[in-house]
Amino acid sequence: MAPEGVYEELSKGEPLPYSKESLVTSSCFSCAEPGKNDEKYYYDEQYDNQVADVCERLYEESGKCESGMNINYPNTQACDFIQTLKKSIGANYEYPDSVFAGLFFVLTLIFGAVTHYLHRKLRRSSVQLSSRGGRVV
Repeated sequence: MAPEGVYEELSKGEPLPYSKESLVTSSCFSCAEPGKNDEKYYYDEQYDNQVADVCERLYEESGKCESGMNINYPNTQACDFIQTLKKSIGANYEYPDSVFAGLFFVLTLIFGAVTHYLHRKLRRSSVQLSSRGGRVV
């Protein structure tokens, strides 16, 4: 993490965007269709429905598992995916991450040591055999 004030220094005093507030809000919006007296939403009320179009589209495109529901045509295409999510939530993934991080650290140290050894060996072996007055003969 960079020290405090680096961004301001590089951006002529401008503060880092969204450093004080979140880019994502946690507030919700209503899916109920706005009232008919509201002129701002006049063209969105073509069909007098009770659900806002954005919410309806979001629901239509979302994955659903409607198995066990008493409806005519249940959508069960996402049931397998949802079950795998439920299983993975309970799994503990800290151990493989720690192993990978430790292995990466050890291999980085080994490669660094080999690189240092080869660099020193190369530097020692490059000896000029003869030179006169700054020229190679």
